Amino acid sequence: MKNIIATLRARPGQGGALETILRAQVQLTAREPGAMVYDLLRPEDQPDTLVVYERYRDAAAKTEHLASASLAETLKQGGPLLAEPPVLRHFTTASCIRHEQTMVEGRAAEVVVLPLGPVSLVYARTEKGILACGAIDPAALERFGIAAARVRPTTGSSIGSLAELLAGEVREANAPAQALGICAGMTGQAAFERL
Repeated sequence: MKNIIATLRARPGQGGALETILRAQVQLTAREPGAMVYDLLRPEDQPDTLVVYERYRDAAAKTEHLASASLAETLKQGGPLLAEPPVLRHFTTASCIRHEQTMVEGRAAEVVVLPLGPVSLVYARTEKGILACGAIDPAALERFGIAAARVRPTTGSSIGSLAELLAGEVREANAPAQALGICAGMTGQAAFERL
């Protein structure tokens, strides 16, 4: 696997605006079949600095990303906000694990987007249960008392991001999820609000 750590330093007071632009790039990169990780990080002591940790399946996938139209557009939009050109460092993976702790609608959630070739395994987990793409089996999780709902996409052929998971439609909910008020036909967003 090939990795990049990109450091972007915004002009004073422009870190938030730059972060907004880079957050959109995270979602676009999640669609690239060779992209495995694309984490946007903000140092706690440097509000105008952002770091992007990128992992690609191989050198060809990394090269494809660096030449992508979406990245060129992101750099064009973010360019005026930068204090200096981005600094890129290139690495080869020795060992890794992938997940993200985030806030969704003001609630803490663990979100996993695991690329599996042209599709991804996507789920969001709260303290009460799991909202997931179609690859997760709610019945299997029910045996362990875990509330789980499976979501189908409302646009496209598969769920590839947290946004698509929330915009999707619940296809199946196990008994613990049903006890929380989650049922087939509701939006992923509505189901997540009950978890």
